Amino acid sequence: MIWRSNSESIRRFAMLCTVILIGAVATACDDDHPIMLEQGHELVMMGQGINAYLAVSSDEEGSGSTIEVEARVRAVGEDLNPTAFLANLRYDTDYLEPVTIIPQDDDVVRATNLEYAPGIIKAAGASADGLDTEIMVAVTMKVKKSGYMTSLSIDLDELTVLEKDFSDVTRKVQSIDEPILFRTAIIEKTKR
Repeated sequence: MIWRSNSESIRRFAMLCTVILIGAVATACDDDHPIMLEQGHELVMMGQGINAYLAVSSDEEGSGSTIEVEARVRAVGEDLNPTAFLANLRYDTDYLEPVTIIPQDDDVVRATNLEYAPGIIKAAGASADGLDTEIMVAVTMKVKKSGYMTSLSIDLDELTVLEKDFSDVTRKVQSIDEPILFRTAIIEKTKR
C-alpha cells in the first residue's frame, strides 16, 4: 500500500511539473512567433493566426517501414473556419515514397494526387460548412532511409475561410518548419 501511495504521489508531482513547464514556456514566448522545442518534439507552441504543419506517426522507422503523415491546419486565437484548401506535401524521394491515401470520416470532399510530381503530393479539399477537422490530407509513406523527417514540408497554394466572404487567406498562413509527432502536445499562444 505504501508503494502505491508513493508512486501515485510521484505521478501527480510529475504531472504538476509538466503543467508548470508548459505554463512557463507559454508565458515566456513572444506572442508573434510560433516556437518549437527541439528536444524530442514533445511540445509545440503555435502563434496566433493560421498555422499549417505536418504530423508524423514516427520519426524513428527504418528502411522498408511505413509511416503516416498528415497535413494539418489550425486557427489559433481567431474565429476562422477554413472551407477549402490546395496544399502541397513535399518530401525527398531519396527518403520517402507515397503508398496510399488514408480516408477521412468527415464531410470534406478531397482529391489527392500522390504522383503529382517527384517529391510533391498535391491535395485539394472543400466543405461548404467549413472543415470539421484539422486534417487536410493523410497518407502512408514507405521509408527508404532514416533522416526522413527533414525531407518533409508543407505549403499552401490556397486556403479560403467561411468568414470574410470565402476570402483566400494563404498569405497569412504560418508554416511550422519541422513535422511534429502525433503524440506532441500543442500549446496555443494568443495575444492578450
